[in-house]
Amino acid sequence: MRKSFLLAALLAGAAFTAQAYEAPTVQTGRFVEGTLTNKSIPKTNGGRFTDYSVALREGHFVIITVESDDFDPEVTLIDAGGNQIGYNDDDDDSLNSLLVARVKSSGDHIVRVGSVGSDLGKFKLRVDTLARD
Repeated sequence: MRKSFLLAALLAGAAFTAQAYEAPTVQTGRFVEGTLTNKSIPKTNGGRFTDYSVALREGHFVIITVESDDFDPEVTLIDAGGNQIGYNDDDDDSLNSLLVARVKSSGDHIVRVGSVGSDLGKFKLRVDTLARD
């Protein structure tokens, strides 16, 4: 009896934590304003993050910028298979993030905006693409 209760509790917890999360879509060539809050997804090393979905084409280059006056942003690009394509914490001139990567496969990718450290607040995200000649 006790084992079945424990199993049922574990399964209920697994069902709760496995709920689908659908990242909002970001259009290329446009700014998106967002906010990292205490309700954003927690990172294992502190800080928080939020995800955006963007459709990208194989062979194109993607340029992702994240700017914030409130926190030190980081950006990660993840392909449909969960593989990290690129990461950037700081561009050359500031704590803002600038990521340039070549897209290896067409489809929806995840742009993950996170905070370095525990500071939170508003940010601007922009995703641009360049076709390869």
